[in-house]
Amino acid sequence: MKTTTKRFSILGAGLWTGALVTVLFAWGTDQLHAKKKKPPTTKLLIGVVLDQAENPVPQAAVRLKNLTTKETRAVYADAEGRYRFAGLKKTADYEVQAEHNGLTSSARRISTFDTRMKVVFTLQLLSSSN
Repeated sequence: MKTTTKRFSILGAGLWTGALVTVLFAWGTDQLHAKKKKPPTTKLLIGVVLDQAENPVPQAAVRLKNLTTKETRAVYADAEGRYRFAGLKKTADYEVQAEHNGLTSSARRISTFDTRMKVVFTLQLLSSSN
């Protein structure tokens, strides 16, 4: 009887090993497919507009200019002063600036040499005397 018990144990261990190998193979295949996601093809610009006291400025106008095509896009900052521009070409340079109640921020640039796909800029409004 001991011989029969050992054969059964070896056979049972073989089935468990086979099942484990199958599960690990399936998991590894899923991991390979997950890593093959394509990188983003466009950049994203997000940020916040602040006043001189560093408070968010709702409804500030934020303009983005493509320096190659001269095309300009504009959005208004939300209630927390946040703005967002999606779909920026990696092959173009951009300039972004905010304005509110006669005050403007310094212009900030995004270069084609900047490899970040998500660019974050804080635009601070300056006094009109600057």
